[in-house]
Amino acid sequence: MQLESTGATTHQPAGEYRSSLMNRGSPKPNRVAPPGAETLRLYEQQAAVISAIADLRALKPNAGAIDRATDISPETFLSRYYAANEPILLEGFVRNWPAIKKWSPGYFAEQFGDVELDVYRDGHRRSMRIRDFVDVMQRQPEAGEPYLVAQYRPLPQSELAALSQDLRFDSAFFDAGDDQAVFGLWMGPANTLTPLHYDQKNVLLAQLYGRKRVKLISPLATDRLYCRKRGYSEVDPDKPDFNRFPLFERVTVSTIELEAGDALFLPFGWWHHVRSLSPSISLSLNNFIWPNSFAAEKL
Repeated sequence: MQLESTGATTHQPAGEYRSSLMNRGSPKPNRVAPPGAETLRLYEQQAAVISAIADLRALKPNAGAIDRATDISPETFLSRYYAANEPILLEGFVRNWPAIKKWSPGYFAEQFGDVELDVYRDGHRRSMRIRDFVDVMQRQPEAGEPYLVAQYRPLPQSELAALSQDLRFDSAFFDAGDDQAVFGLWMGPANTLTPLHYDQKNVLLAQLYGRKRVKLISPLATDRLYCRKRGYSEVDPDKPDFNRFPLFERVTVSTIELEAGDALFLPFGWWHHVRSLSPSISLSLNNFIWPNSFAAEKL
């Protein structure tokens, strides 16, 4: 019921802050500490505790293993994974969705060919008709670009509303009528890549066509991941540069693969790096029946 994991390491903030404070020396007696100093001390204390817990977790014989299940009850999913902030690979979880039999790049070109969506290529975003996108994708099936990314809130009120008929939400897990839910559509050739990042809600990544590889890192390792901007890391876990990112050597990286019909539960705060292993279509969704808002504006 468990998957493989691989080791590695990363980050800067706590270590650099500590070094900076040590170089400055301690405040002189009777002098008022500068604004923010107490907040910084509290941050460092919290970072030290979290770092220690991460090191302790790495001592487990199965450190980094990701559970997998072919059948799971809502009660087990809630208690062991959703509430425990632990990922799980749900094999065949969406295998009975009509989308599994219907969705393909050709289907999107035929049914929604004139719809324009955002496409990412060479680091730039542009609008492109789905028909033209699929044409490029089929001519270069392993190019890694372009990558179609579309997000809707809610999906039934979008230009791709008809797609909602191809989804089947189990009411024991999902709220089909949640008008605040965000649905993300991801389509592209093999080797399309989403860099290492985390989401600010619990997310289910449903693989509906093709295959993907996902590398996962616990939020306990956040202070070793060299965040260049909110929610994204500078580190490439496929080819980590330990000279630039020495702390990443102490990070446990778990690797799993999704086949069509599988779904991966990505808990809030868990870092993930996603690469398509073949032409691929995935759907991300967050319309769980349980609370799924975590004051993300504070992060």
